Amino acid sequence: LNVAYMKGGHKIALKNLYNHLFTNESNVYTGTIQGFGGTGEVHSYTSVTLLSDIRQHRLEGEHAIGKKGIKLEWNADWVNGVRNQPDTRNILAFSNPGDPEGYYYYNFADRTGYLGRGASIFNSYLEENRYNWSANATFPFNINGQKQKLKVGYAGTYRDADFQSVGLLAVRQGNAGGSYETDTKGLPDYELLSPRFFKPGYLYYYLTGPRNTGVGDDYAGIQRLHAGYAMLDVNFLKLFRFVGGVRLE
Repeated sequence: LNVAYMKGGHKIALKNLYNHLFTNESNVYTGTIQGFGGTGEVHSYTSVTLLSDIRQHRLEGEHAIGKKGIKLEWNADWVNGVRNQPDTRNILAFSNPGDPEGYYYYNFADRTGYLGRGASIFNSYLEENRYNWSANATFPFNINGQKQKLKVGYAGTYRDADFQSVGLLAVRQGNAGGSYETDTKGLPDYELLSPRFFKPGYLYYYLTGPRNTGVGDDYAGIQRLHAGYAMLDVNFLKLFRFVGGVRLE
């Protein structure tokens, strides 16, 4: 929704933008992992869901002041962006040389914390707010009958970002196969992580993150920017023009 008001040499406009994007991507990788997973093929199944939102609200104005052509422009806006990765899932299956086709086994004993080893769930949430504002004035003048122009202004930005993430890796309790292997033998892969198997002596979720640490990659950041600038547009004679400026942040 955009709306504007104009009267005489004045114009004020309100502009709005909203965009929502949903994507879901499923991938299957087949190959080998050096130093992990034995000598046979490795099959990795990954499902990634992303929800992205961006919205912007902007108020701006233009004003002609007096009869000398002085022009004043200003604007202020708020931009909000969200990137939500709510439920990324990965499971790694192995096969040994000589195994029947379609026969796989799963290693839920790995405790290194890497999300791609075993079966994992990962989610992250990033939100960023940005506030921008600026104002500038243009002053026309004449030198030897040639039109010249001086423009001065100010711009400011406040930006805040917050990112949070967590990963959970399914790990088998104990080193021996035990009851879990017995109870899951012959089950399809989508039943291996059934809630009934998360109990003492079977499976538990190991807290981890993108860099195989439990702390994740969370951060909160701020940015504050103020800038002043000036620009000169000068015409010398009829065939020479100079445009230059300075900016201090």
